[in-house]
Amino acid sequence: MLRTISRRAAIAAAAFSVSSLLIQTTFATDFGYTAATGDWTTGANWIDPGAGTGVSPGAADNAYIGASYPGGAISTAAVSLTSVESVNYLILGQSLTDAGTLDLQAGSSLTIGSYLQIGGTSTVLRNGGSLTLPSLTIYAANTLDIVSGDTVNAGGSFQLYSASTLNYDNSSAGPIYQTNVYDGSTLNLQGGTFHTSYLYMGSTTGGIVTRSGGLLDVQNTAYLYAASTLNLQAGDQIGQTLYFVSGGSVASLVQNANDITGLTLNGGSAGNLIFTDPNDVLSLTFDGNVINGLDWVFRWANPGIGFDHVGDINGWITSGNIVVLGNPQPYSVFDNGDGFTYIGYIGETGIPEPTSLAAIALSACMFMRRRRGA
Repeated sequence: MLRTISRRAAIAAAAFSVSSLLIQTTFATDFGYTAATGDWTTGANWIDPGAGTGVSPGAADNAYIGASYPGGAISTAAVSLTSVESVNYLILGQSLTDAGTLDLQAGSSLTIGSYLQIGGTSTVLRNGGSLTLPSLTIYAANTLDIVSGDTVNAGGSFQLYSASTLNYDNSSAGPIYQTNVYDGSTLNLQGGTFHTSYLYMGSTTGGIVTRSGGLLDVQNTAYLYAASTLNLQAGDQIGQTLYFVSGGSVASLVQNANDITGLTLNGGSAGNLIFTDPNDVLSLTFDGNVINGLDWVFRWANPGIGFDHVGDINGWITSGNIVVLGNPQPYSVFDNGDGFTYIGYIGETGIPEPTSLAAIALSACMFMRRRRGA
């Protein structure tokens, strides 16, 4: 009986969601910009099939800037936003030959309910205004900056195609549900924390994640295809699985000076780290500085009490799928007794004080413990 009720509730919920989407789509109006330049609030510069000109789009409407749709809109347009506005979705540059520009000026904000699409030769100028959005798609080598004052709502998708670039410096709660970095596109993490449930990199050609700051938080699985490059930093984490699917991809962590941590993989089973190509590489590089205490570049959650990943990791080091570089002292693969298997070392700089000899001896004993994983 409970199963029947649950199924009926699920069907009803799905029907409600579909009907809500249909209602939203039915009542949304498409607005196109008709002037080469102008302000968002200038109603005479917008046209829609029903009302003609005279009104600017609202929260339930769809806006096209730099598009030949709807009829009367022009394919090259630049719009300044100086106020607080909302739309359902925004299209900048509908086709490859279109060009749409949105200039977000100081004090302005645009809330996008569904998604932002950037195509043709288009751009969003960041001159002080803010964006709120759940989803975006970037085509054709275009670039978008998501900055610290923006809001990224949870549950959407970020899709980068055709050598496009997303520069991300933001710590919105999120997470984004799915992030696709395809066809030579680049996700450049500059600051804050990038939260995504799933990260897909590469399709016909590889994708790239570059780093100039910030943290990467993949809450479920990172998939690497087609010789993709995932650059990692100390403090990054993957909630479940790092999966090298095809094509000789590389995930590379390089510690910055004085870092003492690395990448954390929280999925505990042997199937949470997968190499499918002999040329797939997880490259782990220490900063070269000796520290007192534990210094590690990779740790992997153990399968359970009494089990570890020592055997798995050593096997991949032997095969060349895991490469460890830059270690200032001999590293080891060990169960640290805290629920993780580490690649690291316990360092010592200089002559220890007498009062610390016992502590160092204890650390050395822990370091020498080895347990072969089941």
